[in-house]
Amino acid sequence: MGTCLGKTAGGASSASPPPCWTDLPRDIAGLVLARFGSDDDRLAFAATCREWRLVAQLHPTLLPPALPFINLGDGAYRSIADGKVHRFAMPVHSSADDSFGNILLGQHHGSGQCFIYDPFSPSMPAIDVPCRYKYSFLKSTFLDQLSPSTGQGDHVIWNPVKKIIILSPRLVVAMFKYYCCSSMAAPINLAYFGGGSLRWLQPDTAEFYNHGIADFKYVDIDSYHGKIFAVGWTGHLFAHDLVVGETMSLSCGEHVIKEGPDEHANYHLVISADKKKLLLVCWSIPQLMTRSKINHHSMSLRVFEADLDKGRWSKVKNLGNQVLFVGASGSRAYTVACQSENHRRRFRGGNRVFLLGNDYARERKCASVPPCKCSDCERLTDGIPTYCVFDMTSRKASLVSLTSGHDSVEHSRSDWFFSLV
Repeated sequence: MGTCLGKTAGGASSASPPPCWTDLPRDIAGLVLARFGSDDDRLAFAATCREWRLVAQLHPTLLPPALPFINLGDGAYRSIADGKVHRFAMPVHSSADDSFGNILLGQHHGSGQCFIYDPFSPSMPAIDVPCRYKYSFLKSTFLDQLSPSTGQGDHVIWNPVKKIIILSPRLVVAMFKYYCCSSMAAPINLAYFGGGSLRWLQPDTAEFYNHGIADFKYVDIDSYHGKIFAVGWTGHLFAHDLVVGETMSLSCGEHVIKEGPDEHANYHLVISADKKKLLLVCWSIPQLMTRSKINHHSMSLRVFEADLDKGRWSKVKNLGNQVLFVGASGSRAYTVACQSENHRRRFRGGNRVFLLGNDYARERKCASVPPCKCSDCERLTDGIPTYCVFDMTSRKASLVSLTSGHDSVEHSRSDWFFSLV
């Protein structure tokens, strides 16, 4: 099976060629896909069977989700299942460094035009997008304000993309990094692109002036129940509606949770595995001056659920059989599948949060905490693990390193890349 053309012994075309993988009934295809435990086998099947994603969605109980990759940059992706580095097919004369969830941001050689695409859905065409958002300084009597650039002015900032969400082929939403000084007011670092001219557009920023500057400096966004939700530096939550008309756009942000967690932390939004809850992961490493013992177990991590009816964050004490992978460019929740050997070995029943090793090392450095002398830390190269696992039950962190010393030096970045459903 797998060959679509056949020949008779005499060389003539057979009346009924042998079936392709695409001809498999979906129930049988689901059984076949469920037997592929490794990422490599699933990728090979996905390349052959165009309906693999639909098959996976129809048989969620048979198919435990594939473990994520870590995007190392320069087209290299390390699987946390086996530690191997993989490379995925790219459109000709192009390259991709950035990933956002399960999509890649590529760039055509020569023209420099950026595009986003899903390497595991070859039938979905790539979408051209602007690479960066351009701002110019406008002087005001009361404050220094940033506004979308018209191409004029001497002071210009190009803000690179931090996170992208594809809502439809007609509407792409992006969050951008900040490179302006903290004392300067700025419009929200959120924009949308709806096709046509390659230019990012902002939602109405009138509501921005009714709040503190830090509230609207978004640190993460996610799509939930038909809206774009964004969390700011202060932990406040905002919601942007999708406006459908001749062109699709985003509404002004509604301030839905007006009080953040009582700590300065890294914030990550993630949708629960059952798609019913909007979660917020807050984590930090205590400053050295507040700690009596130096070891990597000392980490503050809490999970909250957005209670949109009451306008508040509710603390989540137990994730059950869920595990959360969180990062700046994309986060995802998984339900632990007991029948999967990879899940049993990595997830150990669930109730865990996975952080990227670079994020952990960066936060530890900011907290002025030197590497501890435990066996976990002694095995690390340059003090950077591949990833960090926080156990919600024991409230302790453990470090995992899948790299050699050469790999740690060669690959200085990391983002989660979620390959298959």
